[in-house]
Amino acid sequence: MQSASDIISAAVAFLIAVVGAPYAARFMGWSDDVVRLVYVYSLVIPFLIAATPTGLLRLFDDFKILSLQQIVMPLIRFVGAVGLWIAGAGVNAFILLWILSALMSGASLWFFGLRALHKRDLTPSVFGKTEVKASPDWLPFMVKTNLSSSIEMSHTELPVLIVGAVLGPVAAGFLRIATNLSNLIAHPANMLNWAIFPELSKVETTSGRGAMLRVVARSVVTAVGVAAPIVILFAIFRRDLAVIVGGEAFLPAAPIIALMAAAQLFRLVGIGLDSAVLARGRPGWALGAQAAAALTHLLLLYGLMSVIGVVAAPIAFMAGWLALIVVLVVASLT
Repeated sequence: MQSASDIISAAVAFLIAVVGAPYAARFMGWSDDVVRLVYVYSLVIPFLIAATPTGLLRLFDDFKILSLQQIVMPLIRFVGAVGLWIAGAGVNAFILLWILSALMSGASLWFFGLRALHKRDLTPSVFGKTEVKASPDWLPFMVKTNLSSSIEMSHTELPVLIVGAVLGPVAAGFLRIATNLSNLIAHPANMLNWAIFPELSKVETTSGRGAMLRVVARSVVTAVGVAAPIVILFAIFRRDLAVIVGGEAFLPAAPIIALMAAAQLFRLVGIGLDSAVLARGRPGWALGAQAAAALTHLLLLYGLMSVIGVVAAPIAFMAGWLALIVVLVVASLT
């Protein structure tokens, strides 16, 4: 069932990207060359949707493999980007590198997932009927969690496009650099989230909700405690980070970098609470929380941009994640 949903999701996402590109181009002011690049990059989409192998590795406690696989894409991009920068390559070469890294990352994840099945003599046949029918009881949970992930991605990725459309490509570039740098703070917690969710489910089942929430509280406090000094360093060295990553032209991005780093503290709390709510078997609440976060975030971003410019983006991020936290706290305690 999950692999079928991966295939359907990939096909739908590809069609949306291809059909929607011309309309997005009018809204964003893209040139025909950019639209063609969107068409090319859309070929990567099927490799970015891989819930099946991810779920298999979680199921078999192969979190070490899963964590190692997560460095495939950034490692290829980092090494390749340095090489292309030294060679003085153009933007098309970098786009090709980004496509290659996504292909390699997706292919490696499917390889590890299928290998985990093969090691246990569980490799399914590609064609024909399966011996065990998938239980329909999983469908509501799967749909809600997938929708929740999609909404979460929309309100973390759409702001760059909205800022670009309203304030121009320079402001979008400032926000993209700040977002990419600050994401480094929450990325380890995201990886930990994959491992902690099944454990929280076990604690909820064996020891009750109170014990599970205490584990979540300790995890959140630890994550925020580790991240807080890094956020302070981001604030102190914000100007240096902006120049190192983007050059002197990106110096105006310094305050955005500091604020986006601070926003990650809200995100860390949300990550832990999201796992707790899913462990309680309440994906509907998680979906509602993501919807509330996205609505708060995007409305505030649109309303503040004309007043304070691109600085509205990190403020809107904080407000969105705060809305997420409020809903998830209610879901955890009731």
